[in-house]
Amino acid sequence: MLVFLIYPDCTEGLIAKPSDAERIEYIDAILNNRTLFTGRYTYYSAKEKIPWLDALIYEEIRQLVRQNNLNKKSLLSVFL
Repeated sequence: MLVFLIYPDCTEGLIAKPSDAERIEYIDAILNNRTLFTGRYTYYSAKEKIPWLDALIYEEIRQLVRQNNLNKKSLLSVFL
């Protein structure tokens, strides 16, 4: 009997802690696409525009939007 195991692609989302330059790039991408985190859009539509985005970060950003607290300072805490 042969058993094939299929593992998900581990190249999606953030795998390691981003560098300072990457953090700035990520924050700029989020702030430039802030409408993707409102109730009208889904995680998958946001992922089309921001390919490195994972579901946990997406939900954290949506929570910041709901609290009306989406800014560079609050986003820095997401990527620490």
